[in-house]
Amino acid sequence: MNNIAIVAVAYNRVSSLNRLLNSLLKANLTEAPLIISIDKSDTNIVEEFADTFTWPYGEKTVIKHETNLGLRSHILSIGQLLNKYEAVIVLEDDIVVSPGFYDYAIAANSFYKNDENIAGISLYNYQFNYQTFEPFTPLKTEYDTYFMQIAMSWGQVWMRESWNRFYKWYKNESYLQLKDIDDIYCFKEWGEKSWLKYHIAYCIKENKYFVYPYTSYSTNCADKGTHIASNLFVFQTPLKWSKKEMDFRFPTFPNATVYDSYNENINLYEILGVTSSNTILDLADNKKKYGDKRYLLTTKLLNYKILKSFALEYHPIEMNVIMNDEGEGIYLYDLKQPKQNKFKINTTALISYKYRIHSILSVLHKIGFKAVFTLILKKLIK
Repeated sequence: MNNIAIVAVAYNRVSSLNRLLNSLLKANLTEAPLIISIDKSDTNIVEEFADTFTWPYGEKTVIKHETNLGLRSHILSIGQLLNKYEAVIVLEDDIVVSPGFYDYAIAANSFYKNDENIAGISLYNYQFNYQTFEPFTPLKTEYDTYFMQIAMSWGQVWMRESWNRFYKWYKNESYLQLKDIDDIYCFKEWGEKSWLKYHIAYCIKENKYFVYPYTSYSTNCADKGTHIASNLFVFQTPLKWSKKEMDFRFPTFPNATVYDSYNENINLYEILGVTSSNTILDLADNKKKYGDKRYLLTTKLLNYKILKSFALEYHPIEMNVIMNDEGEGIYLYDLKQPKQNKFKINTTALISYKYRIHSILSVLHKIGFKAVFTLILKKLIK
């Protein structure tokens, strides 16, 4: 038996827990320990359901907390299970997994468990920038995964040693110093029930990364609960639906696509011949502070000397820089040299690039703005 436990985290949503457990029953499993950890609520219906649930793949343990811990304390308490298990797969009850999630988790844990650069393994793949909510597509390589300096809560693997390093940092009250983290980060404003913001802060302060798959092994149904006022579908992402054993191609860190905590591809520093100490990457339009940096790569229209400009043609956006595709839309500025610029690109062109014009037209057509739809279409095919 693999010493990697599946942990289903529950509170007061029976239907959500049932959906998660049903997805686990469809997985590629032969034997795996299941732990259902239930925070105390004003009903025992979840505990009763968990007790009667049949787990055909080995040991089942139901943890029933006698007092209400709250989401942050409940999630963090799961780390104690790593005293027994080599790794735990943490799944809150609004998550659904694909059949291959356990194979992926086992393989990724085996590959990365001794790498001190890695803070955890994500089952989920973002399709948006978690700060701006604009579309995000990671640059694909020959590998199945990439690296990002953002911790994950929508399906993740905690490895014993990497979790212990984080929890030691957390217990030393380093987590109280969120205000000391430079620049603008939306997670600093998240409520006190959030534990994820501390894991993200740890990654930033200690220069750690999560491993992300290009195609998700988990998706988030975003049921109404602690952080969500009503059911949402915006966090759903396509799952890798395979019931066969898979061979995974994992890169060693940092020999693959690497994104920082702003979803910026840090490989661009070398491509542009600059460094992170003198350059700001802001292709994701995160409204960063420029500080005393010399250079800025951005889509913003600013009045500084343009050292180089790139077109907005390829996706993901950094591909235009990698391909050295000269044009208008992406600019490398020298922030020490003010200059009045005349630009050849407008905001509409940038929006069309980011959101794909066919998507915009589809929305307009579906909501009934046929006149606007026809006008834009005529402009495009002129």
